[in-house]
Amino acid sequence: MDLQFELCKMKKTIRSPLLPAFILFLFLLSGNLTVSAIQAPPAVVGSMRTSTGIQGHPDQPDWPPGGSMPQGNSTGTIIRATEPDAASTGSTAVKTFSASALPSSLWKNAGMMIAIGLAVFFIVYYFGKLRAEISERRQAEAALRSSEQKYSGLLHRLNEAVYRMSIPSGTYEYFSPAAETVFGYEQENFLSTPLFIRKIIHPSSLPWFEQTWGKLLEGQVRPSCEYRIIDSSGNERWIYQTNTAVFDENGKIVALEGCANDVTQRKRAEAALRRSEEKYRSILDSIEEGYFEIDSNSRHTFVNKAMTDITGYSREELLQMGYSKYTDIATAEILDNTCQQIKSDKQMVRDLHIEIITKTGEKKILGISLSPLIDQDGDTFGFRGFFSDITDRITAEAEKTELENRLMQAQKMEAIGTLAGGIAHDFNNILSAVLGYTEISLIEVPNTDPIYGNLQKILSAGERARDLVKQILTFSRQSDHERMPIKVTPIIKETLKLLRASLPTTIEIRHQLNPGLVINSDPTQIHQVMMNLCTNAAHAMQKEGGILSICIDRVQVGAEDLAQHPELMPDTYMKLSVADTGYGMTPVVVERIFDPFFTTKERGKGTGMGLAVVHGIVKTHGGAISVNSEPGEGTTFTIFIPCVESEVIEPSKAPQALPTGDESILFVDDEEYQVDIGKQLLERLGYQVTTRTSGLEALELIRSKPSQFDMVITDMTMPQITGDQLAKSIMDLRTDMPIILCTGYSEKITESQARAIGIREFTMKPLVIRDLAEIVRRVLDEKPATAAEKAEDLNQV
Repeated sequence: MDLQFELCKMKKTIRSPLLPAFILFLFLLSGNLTVSAIQAPPAVVGSMRTSTGIQGHPDQPDWPPGGSMPQGNSTGTIIRATEPDAASTGSTAVKTFSASALPSSLWKNAGMMIAIGLAVFFIVYYFGKLRAEISERRQAEAALRSSEQKYSGLLHRLNEAVYRMSIPSGTYEYFSPAAETVFGYEQENFLSTPLFIRKIIHPSSLPWFEQTWGKLLEGQVRPSCEYRIIDSSGNERWIYQTNTAVFDENGKIVALEGCANDVTQRKRAEAALRRSEEKYRSILDSIEEGYFEIDSNSRHTFVNKAMTDITGYSREELLQMGYSKYTDIATAEILDNTCQQIKSDKQMVRDLHIEIITKTGEKKILGISLSPLIDQDGDTFGFRGFFSDITDRITAEAEKTELENRLMQAQKMEAIGTLAGGIAHDFNNILSAVLGYTEISLIEVPNTDPIYGNLQKILSAGERARDLVKQILTFSRQSDHERMPIKVTPIIKETLKLLRASLPTTIEIRHQLNPGLVINSDPTQIHQVMMNLCTNAAHAMQKEGGILSICIDRVQVGAEDLAQHPELMPDTYMKLSVADTGYGMTPVVVERIFDPFFTTKERGKGTGMGLAVVHGIVKTHGGAISVNSEPGEGTTFTIFIPCVESEVIEPSKAPQALPTGDESILFVDDEEYQVDIGKQLLERLGYQVTTRTSGLEALELIRSKPSQFDMVITDMTMPQITGDQLAKSIMDLRTDMPIILCTGYSEKITESQARAIGIREFTMKPLVIRDLAEIVRRVLDEKPATAAEKAEDLNQV
């Protein structure tokens, strides 16, 4: 390479225009062209003729032959030289040239010295410069070789196969030794075979290769690609390749450079990971519980199929949102706080109940367990959660709790009712004595006597006590009232008129009443219900005033009402609503609102029996009652009572004079004072009275004298034999015997049951003289019940 470089350098120098000029100058100075004016020897002339070949001067063509030169020092002297003519012997060809005329000896000596000196100078200068250039060239080549060796070593040590391919021939100009490591073929295979990659490409990747190669020839280069090959051992490999195009000055692609890596292990790992993820997804999609993963920003990174089914959102929609999109603000805050707690404690949180809103707007309750996602450094980078839709379970539990509460309430009311009934029995017996003896005394004492007024007050107090006992029995559903088809609207209007006079003007009464509603009831009880509900509503608004709203209408009880009131049957009902805008009630108060003797009023302003009585009346009508109240939002009572289609019976007129008679009556009671009061009252009415304090004695008396008595009045609760048993035994002896059964309280028999066995009348104690007179006269005057009527009564039982 050095020799070639020197030769190249010399050729370049020889081609330079300075060298011929320099040589000519040296030749002139050397004296080879110096002549004298004397005729030169033929040998010299011949020599000159043969060596110079210079043309003669055109201005002196007659320069004498022989080559004579003029004498003197003038410049521009014409020198002529002759040479033999090749065509004719002895003839010469004359050529001329000019030269400076110098003395020949000086010229020769000085010229030779100068020429030699200059020649030496230029030779030394030229070869010194040439040697310096050669040295620089050698140093550059050495540096290049060192660089090539260094980078070649680097390329040889790379695990990536580096290549350069000529385009379009496909010949590899360079391919690093890593070819065997990456492709499984030796380096020589690529260098010796153009486009060797086509021969080893996997059949499945061949269409892709052909398409990519075609685009490459058009100048379109893919910066990176992945493809499969078959190595020399027949194994499949994945190759990842990066490419860079090399273009000429015209923008035409002339080569392709790049590097390739064997990524088979990575692709196998990715495939294994995909299989694992698919298995993982398949398992999670097959479970009924919802599963999700969220990042530290609360955005979903994974959800299973159950979550899409529960929320109504697709998998793609959920992966674009966080849980705040399907929860309210409060729930999202709870989840945020829970995630922060998990991140801090690194502990799972179980059984967290939250409410979500599905895509369709439906609300669902979820039971969630959350746990942290922890990386290899122990840092929490997200959270995973399992959840299930517990809406039905929570609803069922709430319904169960509600039913249990109702059952407990019913049991409590039943227990209280039983207690109230037992108290009422004894209390009624006591009241019977108080009222009975007071009425007898009032008959005997003149109204001018001062004692008369006291007796009237005793009678008034006794009647109030009797009404209280009636309320207790109504609450316990043991009282019996005569029911008939009545129109409700007139009763309510009458009640509201009475209320208006007692309510402050700050309370506005509004009503919306359906005039055609008919129910089977006692007007007194409906009046009592309205008075109690409206009085409580007015009490809630007495300080600040408000609006009292009453509404009655005919409704068809549907599934929603039946769910709230399972004791009802699908039917047409009267719906009575009494609402106020008062201070409302807390849930604790609402829970106890129907308990007897429970009141929120001040001492002396309420007995706590009003709503308990309302509850009892409604239940005895086969209806239902509910209350809706919030503190500061007022209260609404809603009552359902079955409607009837019967004819309305007009209420009876005011009572007139006491009815009397002279029939013979047997009066039976185990209490001495009850017998005495009954005897005195009946005798005051004109009847002949026989008394007994034992049921067995009364039965023996009837057996001995079955036709002696026109009527039997007996107490229900007696030792040895009860009133209904006594009545059956008497009617076995005499079927037409009128019997009246009296009781202060009894769980063993009702009016329907009493009538079914033939008892003409069933009445509650205490009996005042007017009630006793009307009942006795009515029973004595009516005809005995037929067998068909008794059978109907039995069916009603």
